[in-house]
Amino acid sequence: MRLYFCLVILFIISGHLYSPVAATGLLTLVTESHPFTHDRDTATYVRIDGSFPGGSGEKVRLLKYTDRISNRLREADVCIVDEDDYFSFMIELAEPQEVYLRLAHSHSSFFAVPGGEYILSFATQEMGQPPHPLDPGIEIEVECVNCEGKDTNLLISEFGRMVADYLDTYVARNIRANHSHSLKRFSGMADTLFAGTEDDFFSVYRTYYTAYLGHALNTSPDASLIESFIIEQPLHYLNPMYADFVKTLFESYIFGGNRDFTLRELMTVVNREQGYYSLMDILGRDTLLKDGRIRELAMLVGLQAMFSMDDFDNEKVLYVLKKAAEECVYREHSFIAQNIAAQYSRLKPGSPAPGFLFYDNEGTEISLEDFRGSYLYMFFWAAACPVSLSETGPAADLYEDMGESVSFLAVFVDREKELAAPFTDKDVLPFRTVHFGGDYSLLDQYRLRSIPQYVLIGPQGKIVSYPFVSPSAGAGERLRRITGR
Repeated sequence: MRLYFCLVILFIISGHLYSPVAATGLLTLVTESHPFTHDRDTATYVRIDGSFPGGSGEKVRLLKYTDRISNRLREADVCIVDEDDYFSFMIELAEPQEVYLRLAHSHSSFFAVPGGEYILSFATQEMGQPPHPLDPGIEIEVECVNCEGKDTNLLISEFGRMVADYLDTYVARNIRANHSHSLKRFSGMADTLFAGTEDDFFSVYRTYYTAYLGHALNTSPDASLIESFIIEQPLHYLNPMYADFVKTLFESYIFGGNRDFTLRELMTVVNREQGYYSLMDILGRDTLLKDGRIRELAMLVGLQAMFSMDDFDNEKVLYVLKKAAEECVYREHSFIAQNIAAQYSRLKPGSPAPGFLFYDNEGTEISLEDFRGSYLYMFFWAAACPVSLSETGPAADLYEDMGESVSFLAVFVDREKELAAPFTDKDVLPFRTVHFGGDYSLLDQYRLRSIPQYVLIGPQGKIVSYPFVSPSAGAGERLRRITGR
């Protein structure tokens, strides 16, 4: 099963510029400073100039990954597209990394190096379209005007095409074969093609992409891969292929059996004891995890994986993770633990709901505080979305039934406010309706990746359930059960 799953992932991420959508799935924003000391000591400026046809007046946000283990993002800068459809950023980077651009409901990314000067060209954007969970983003052309040799983006794109050709030629047509020899041949061809390339970031990217292929195709045991690519090797926290390889490898190694510890022991120390030190001790039995730095990283990967495993209590996992954030010896790992904990704490029952500030068509402010003391059933809709519109009738009926005990708020997220106007005008719907006002940061806070989406917030401003059911899918019954009315 692992082979088939990994092959699906490989086909998704090969043959094109590495996609943050494949890596993250969801955006989570953070604004605190980066923990690594070299971020302060050796950072140099990067200049980014871009053009976005039809984007005049729109806000462009530039985001950076805090690390690629948690894949948490922080907003680095914001600018407005001018009347000539141009925008510009000047940011500091201490080492090469992937940066992420958000413009309206669209997204794209590219790799930037310290001191680089980049010119970005975007394809024309269709206006007024709602976000979609499978939206591939927008096409982007990247030119580095002062890079010596080939730009990192060009190198990664060329290597991606090479991987796609290898998978199509040698793997897809015979997935059950032993691919050790073909992968070795592929690696040798890559060495020849990229000989003389002096790009350390790309070298790491290529090395760990090839190692990732080896793991997915079962060409080497996990233990051999750890010995060859992890032990006594530098840790590249901001390189996406290194992080993907580490997460995939350690997850397989820790939970794959035949270790010096058992799954039951892991379940006991997490679900019953909630013991951070006990967990570290158990992992330390394994000879490949004796090194403290490697063991801490493996522990973080393991805890992150436990959130999606039925054998582990998420609340207990979160407790151990927060303890790790306090006790990890290595500062980078404490920071990663904090990021993972934040990822899994947000929008969970009992967590604070992200605040918001909207204005209705009459200019009246509407904030989360306005609903204090009442349950709030909030909809994220789009006038351009037929599924959203199909829910307006059931929502109106439900409001007539539950409006005295539950507040309703419909937030339309169409890029163009005019599209939502027929539904945000007063008295069109019996409950409050607003346009989101272009606050795409808020949509990220609510992890909005599909339309429609629903959330139930409690009287104290905390999440009760997210995502919540739609009006037509039984929301009334659940609301009556939750509110007791």
